[in-house]
Amino acid sequence: MVTPNPADTYAAPTYRTLYEAYFQELAAEALIRRWQTVGSSLSILVAATASGSAIAGWPLWNVPWGKWVWSVIAGTASLAALILDRLRISEQLKEWDELRRQFSELRFDLETLWIDLGTGALTAPQAKQRYDALRKSARELLSKTPSPFLLTKGLRDRVQGDLNETLKAKGYAS
Repeated sequence: MVTPNPADTYAAPTYRTLYEAYFQELAAEALIRRWQTVGSSLSILVAATASGSAIAGWPLWNVPWGKWVWSVIAGTASLAALILDRLRISEQLKEWDELRRQFSELRFDLETLWIDLGTGALTAPQAKQRYDALRKSARELLSKTPSPFLLTKGLRDRVQGDLNETLKAKGYAS
């Protein structure tokens, strides 16, 4: 009986799992940047209309439409303050950074398995054991990953394009 080559058995599923883990890592990085942008923008709007900054709005009070403009700006800032509190941006950043770190570790372990499969360094039982453990970790991480509203189709497509280019540059894809 011929023992199957571990690379033949585990290369394709390892690559698919590696792709998913790498995608999630890059998506988390992109979401962190989005959350930082949203948080900074809302914070600036709130700060610009804070009581100490209200003096900046005084010139608007001297023109006929100024009171209306300033009330819209102040109302928008009040709404932004509520949204800022409700979105829990600092908690979101921590959660996504932790997920990014975990997906990065998983991706590194999957890359190592991929390389070991390619060099023939593993027996079939070793390859199965490592792949099964990494696939289990991937499933657990994916089950903890929320479906964020800031991960739009455009951002998802951009992340996927970046990932495809990165995998080509690393020689994992053609």
